[in-house]
Amino acid sequence: MLYRDWIALEAVGGNRAEVQRVVSHLQEELRALDVEMEPTTQELIERVYAQLLKGSA
Repeated sequence: MLYRDWIALEAVGGNRAEVQRVVSHLQEELRALDVEMEPTTQELIERVYAQLLKGSA
């Protein structure tokens, strides 16, 4: 759950680069552990990216 909180916090601050960095780090960790991302986390990431893209248009 900490990664979701971290991603949400950075998104609220509008820090797109940090959101991308955190998501990349999470993906690397999940690959190293050979586990799938939780659907809740994936949904959050999709919502955050959509929001950040909308805000930059």
